[in-house]
Amino acid sequence: MRERIPLDFIHIGLHRTGSTFLQKKIFSDVGDVKILQFNDQKTLRNEFDDLILIPPPFFDEGPVFQRIHAGFVENEYRGLSAEGLSGMNQGFFSGSQLAFICERLRTLFEPKKILIVVRSHRSYLISNYIADIRHGSTLEFLSWITRREENRELGFCKFAPLVKLYMDAFGSSSVKVIPFETMVTDDAIEQFLKDFGYSLKVSERLWSTPENRSHSNVVGLNILLNKFMKTKLNSGSTVGIYDDLSVYNFSRNHVIPFVSRSLMSIGSKANEQFHCDSALLDMFVKDTQELSDITQIDFTELGYPFK
Repeated sequence: MRERIPLDFIHIGLHRTGSTFLQKKIFSDVGDVKILQFNDQKTLRNEFDDLILIPPPFFDEGPVFQRIHAGFVENEYRGLSAEGLSGMNQGFFSGSQLAFICERLRTLFEPKKILIVVRSHRSYLISNYIADIRHGSTLEFLSWITRREENRELGFCKFAPLVKLYMDAFGSSSVKVIPFETMVTDDAIEQFLKDFGYSLKVSERLWSTPENRSHSNVVGLNILLNKFMKTKLNSGSTVGIYDDLSVYNFSRNHVIPFVSRSLMSIGSKANEQFHCDSALLDMFVKDTQELSDITQIDFTELGYPFK
C-alpha cells in the first residue's frame, strides 16, 4: 500500500458556504503555496469526479488513486479544496456520497487539518433553493421544500453528521469548523491559513463579505425564463459547463445579473419573499445543539435554530 500524501489541509467545500470565494480570492493567492481546487484548474478533475461520483461497487480505486497520488507529488500541492467533496449532482441532496468520499480521502491523504464551513440552516436552505433556480428549476420555494422533504433530501442541511464523520476519520482535533457568518469578519480564515505559515498576498479589500451571486431578488423572473428555455437542469445535470446552452448561459450570466443589480440600485431587498416555517426550522434544532457540542462554538447569535 502506498504512503498517504501529507497535506496542510483539505477543505470539504459545502455548497453555498463561500467555497468559490475562498478558492478564487484566497486559496489561489497564498504566496508560493499550491492548493488544488477545481474552480479554475483542470488538473486531476476527472480523477476526483470518479472519486466523488462512482459508488463503492463500481469504483476501481487502483488506477484512480495512482493518478491522484502521482499528480499531488509531481505538482507539490499542499492543500485541497473542492465543493464536490460534500457531494455532487443529486448525491449532494441525498448525502449518499459522504461516507465513501471521506473514506477515500482518508486512504489517500494525511492532512494536518480538515476545514468545514457551515451556515445557518435558514439561509443555507434559501441559498440552495436559489442555486437550483439558477440551474433551471421552476419550483416555488415552498414546493421545492416539499419536494426535498418527500424525497428524504433535507438531511443535506444537517452539518453535525458530516463534522462527526470527519472527526471519527481524522481525529477531533484535526477538524476545523468555521461559521460562514464569521469566517471573514472574525479573521477566522486568515488565521487558519497563517497557522500554516502561508504568506497572504491578497489585499485588504478582498477580506470582505463574499459577493452574493445568487440574485435572490429576481427569482420570479428566473423561474419564468426557465419555463421557456433549455437549462442545465432539464438537460440532465447541474455539473459542468454546457457550451450548447447559449440562451440559458446568456440569461444566467447577463440578463439575471443585470436585472438584479438594477433592482438593488433602487433599493429592492433580497430574500424577503422566502418564509421558512418554524416547524421546518425545528427540524434542525438538534443539529445546531450537536454541532455546538462537538465544536464548542456558540451558534445562538448567528441565526441558527436554537431552543
